[in-house]
Amino acid sequence: MLFNGIRCAGAAYLVFLGIRMILSRVPEPAADDGPLPTREGRLSMIRRGFWVNVLNPKAIVLFLAFVPQFIRLDQPALPQYLILIGTVIVVDVIVMWGFFATAARPFRRLTRTRTGVRTLNALFGALFLGLAILLLVVH
Repeated sequence: MLFNGIRCAGAAYLVFLGIRMILSRVPEPAADDGPLPTREGRLSMIRRGFWVNVLNPKAIVLFLAFVPQFIRLDQPALPQYLILIGTVIVVDVIVMWGFFATAARPFRRLTRTRTGVRTLNALFGALFLGLAILLLVVH
């Protein structure tokens, strides 16, 4: 029963995100052919990304299941945890930055125009809605 509640809450959140993306307003460019203004600074994005990752329940469950396998009880725990934390951070940064830098390149052209941003918002909003439906239908 608890799992179904979490699943339904997750689906509802995906529906919320999908509708919010589809209906989001695209800012006006400063000039007729100028770039669209950025809405969020780098520090703000880093802070938001940090909290999203720290509070991600899937990551928490993964680490609770994964990390104990690499901790030796006959050795001091703190250095082992620090090595694991450092390793995860370094690998995550390398993989994510490499992946997103590579994946973002084809979308760069689309993100420079209002039509392109609207298209991407509609596409990803529809993907969120589709994921919500899959989450509810597939058991």
